[in-house]
Amino acid sequence: MQNEEVFLNLPLDKGCSSNQRIDTISTAPVSEGVVLQLADGTIYACNATALKILGRTADQLQGSTSCNYPWQTIHEDGSEFPGDQHPAMVALSTGEPCLNVVMGFYKLDGELVWLKLNSQPMFRTGEVAPYGVVTSFVDITESKCKIEDRCELFDAAIEQTENERLQRTVLVIDDCLEDRETYRRYLLKNKGYNYVIVDAKSGKQALELFQSHKPDLVLLDYLLPDIDGLELLAELKKLQNIYYTPIIVLTGQGSEEVAVQAMKLGASDYLIKGEITSDKLRSAVNYTLEKAQLQRRIKQSEERLRLALDAAHMGTWEWNLQSNAMIFSEYVGTMLGLAAGESLPNYEVFLNNVHPADRERVKRAASDAIASGKKQDVEFRVVWANGTERWLQIAGKLYTHRNGQPRCIIGTVLDVTESKQAEIAQRLVFERERIVSQIAASVRQSLNLDAILDTTVQEVRQFLQTDRVLIFRLMPDGSGTVVTESVATEWASILSSRINDPCFAEKYIEAYRQGLVTAKKDIYTADINPCHVELLEQYSVRANLVVPILQGKNLWGLLIAHHCSQPREWQQIEIDLLMQLTTQVGIVIQQGELLESEKAIRVEAEKANRIKDEFLAVLSHELRSPLNPILGWANLLRSGKLDALKIAQAATTIERNVKLQIDLINDLLDVSRILRGKLVLNSSPVNLESIISAALETVQLSAEVKAIQINTSLEPNIKPVLGDSARLQQVVWNLLSNAVKFTPQGGCVAVMLEETNGMAQITVRDTGKGIKREFLPYIFDYFRQEDSSTTRNFGGLGLGLAIIRHLVELNGGTICAESAGIGQGATFTVCLPLMASTQSDLYNHEAINNSLDLNGINILVVDDEVDSLNFVAFFLEQAGATVTAVSESTQALEILARFKPDILISDIGMPEMDGYMLVQAIREQAITIPAIALTAYAGEFDRHQALNAGFQKHLSKPIETHSLMQAIGSLLNK
Repeated sequence: MQNEEVFLNLPLDKGCSSNQRIDTISTAPVSEGVVLQLADGTIYACNATALKILGRTADQLQGSTSCNYPWQTIHEDGSEFPGDQHPAMVALSTGEPCLNVVMGFYKLDGELVWLKLNSQPMFRTGEVAPYGVVTSFVDITESKCKIEDRCELFDAAIEQTENERLQRTVLVIDDCLEDRETYRRYLLKNKGYNYVIVDAKSGKQALELFQSHKPDLVLLDYLLPDIDGLELLAELKKLQNIYYTPIIVLTGQGSEEVAVQAMKLGASDYLIKGEITSDKLRSAVNYTLEKAQLQRRIKQSEERLRLALDAAHMGTWEWNLQSNAMIFSEYVGTMLGLAAGESLPNYEVFLNNVHPADRERVKRAASDAIASGKKQDVEFRVVWANGTERWLQIAGKLYTHRNGQPRCIIGTVLDVTESKQAEIAQRLVFERERIVSQIAASVRQSLNLDAILDTTVQEVRQFLQTDRVLIFRLMPDGSGTVVTESVATEWASILSSRINDPCFAEKYIEAYRQGLVTAKKDIYTADINPCHVELLEQYSVRANLVVPILQGKNLWGLLIAHHCSQPREWQQIEIDLLMQLTTQVGIVIQQGELLESEKAIRVEAEKANRIKDEFLAVLSHELRSPLNPILGWANLLRSGKLDALKIAQAATTIERNVKLQIDLINDLLDVSRILRGKLVLNSSPVNLESIISAALETVQLSAEVKAIQINTSLEPNIKPVLGDSARLQQVVWNLLSNAVKFTPQGGCVAVMLEETNGMAQITVRDTGKGIKREFLPYIFDYFRQEDSSTTRNFGGLGLGLAIIRHLVELNGGTICAESAGIGQGATFTVCLPLMASTQSDLYNHEAINNSLDLNGINILVVDDEVDSLNFVAFFLEQAGATVTAVSESTQALEILARFKPDILISDIGMPEMDGYMLVQAIREQAITIPAIALTAYAGEFDRHQALNAGFQKHLSKPIETHSLMQAIGSLLNK
């Protein structure tokens, strides 16, 4: 009844046509007629079996109710059966099941058929009135007319049922031998059934085996070599015109689309291959087979009841209303669980044997029988001395004296335990499907994890009728928190409780990771560590059921049911439901986490784009701003109207703004090298005191302009550090210039150098604007400034601190920032490892004299940019060198053919023959002149290309004269 049950539990859509509704449910190939009616009695859907038994079409049933149907029905005695007494209407009006009702029904051709009907009201969570009723019925005409034949048929059915219980034929359709063997091994572990496994590795073979073996169940792989799994499913369903075989589809991955298509084609269930375990396969197979057998079991139990009535296999009883004595036949004593010779002398003793929850109903039925004089029927439970519960059905009629006074009630007793259990099992199946559909609907409507978990625990507690259901979120160490809970009012809530149970973590966590389910009937008799029992006692737990919530192979948490009032035997259908729900919950959790991760990534991407846009805006501003005074003063200089004082001012302004642009470009180049891992350090022993002193000299003028006092405390005789002297000076200068920049007029900056635990520690502290606490973690990130007003007020690209952090780390050190907040100043601390004395000796070498005397040195300079060429030539001549300056590579080659200079300085980007081609031509002529590339191509790749072409040094424009002198000096020393 898979299709039918799923349909019955879907939210009712009144916009759907009756034909659509009836066609949908009529696809279920079952032996029992099923009709679904709404709260007003209107027929909402039915299956094909119902149409066949009633001899009606879907159009004829459309819009009918049990009170206005156009056909005749009768009681067993031949009297008219009014519509308001129809079991469906009774169940709707009372909210109680109406069971085992026999009705005669006249078909259109006048044929009378006898039906036995069971009506079950259906409820939504939290509602007291039913939203519909399901009536199932079977044709009992043959059994009513031919009791002897029916006895034989019933005996055969019982025998067949027993045989079915002992042996099941399962057809496994899968082209993978390993998977087939795995399923065989899993199924054969189930000791409750004797499985006969039949294998098929292709669709063609499957169709042949299906017809020859008539299996009880099919496991069908979605992907087969010769036919699509869904096509094969449709072919198998066509072959089920005589017998019904449930089919479970196996898929390689969880595809909702495939699952929906499979269910529409009539699949009973579907499983994801990668998640199949022995327990999951057993659970799915048992559940599917139980559903297939359920209707047969109900029919068999009803037939057993009818045969018992026909054969008078029932007990009798009499209650004397004057003496209050009760007399029971021997068979009733057996039903009541009495020992031989034991009796129940009066009504009160009898009531003590009735289940406490049913006593009021029995007393009410007795009172109604006495008051009305009409026959009364009531079903109730009795509790035997050993705790066994049995369901009995009592029918009784009042007999009076001649004067009309009540004398006694006489009736029959029937044990209906098996029928009641089948009824309860059917109701549980419907309720189980309803809960699964309800949670699935919640998932479709929203991925709000909290709401879905709340719905889950509420629905599960109602289904289990237990005291507490909770979801426990586990941490890696075995501790965890109760994240959601549904609890009965008489028991304490443990929501949000943080639980850390070492013995629980030690014994159970690994088992739960493997998917183990634990069901404990009584914590005091179960195999549980005493320390864990103590924990459960704190929450008044007597019995518990624990099912893991897995995300793939990861244990996310546990779905737990607590029964607090007394021990409880957990049923397999209850365990199966929780396992099915935890699978759903695990998928929802994973989807929710993926959604949150996607949101976080999107937010981060938006932030990165915003930072990039802000950075580009700042870059544009910072590059353009210096151009205004440069171009302005350049035009004024060209006019020739400026006096000497203004000319000096113009030169100073142009120089300052050019240096600003150079600094910006150098920062960008440094960042580029850092991000590509191409920043190269020239390591040597560095005296930090001299580094700090040089940086102080650089910022001294800026500090004096703002009347900022700089206090220094430099510990003497500190060992050198191994690092790049220029880069470390860049670090100190950047920190000092920032301190001066962000400190207001008349403020104070402190610089300290000290040795701490084998490290040299440089501290720069200011009394400036400070840093917000929440921004401190991002202070060293690229392109980050506290706000855009910082750029407007102080300039820069927000790269300085990011660069110096990387430079410090490349030199083996660390840097950190501290601030008490806005207006509280800031402190930056750099720690660098000190060199050992032996290590320092390895780096002793002769320093290059920046004021190198070039007298007697011949230098050839090549550059197509005349201004650059003239400047370099002029500078070198001032240093004493003899300079030959040319603007083309061909001219340089002509000169080299006549004499050999001591040094070649060449640009790279020149027309016709660039610097690379020039130096390669020189090397091909075996001329061994040292060469320096002086170029605007300043990237790390350009440096490597120049060196590979034959240059010994690579210097970038704009020209730093001291760097040029150092390069010349190092080449001359070689």
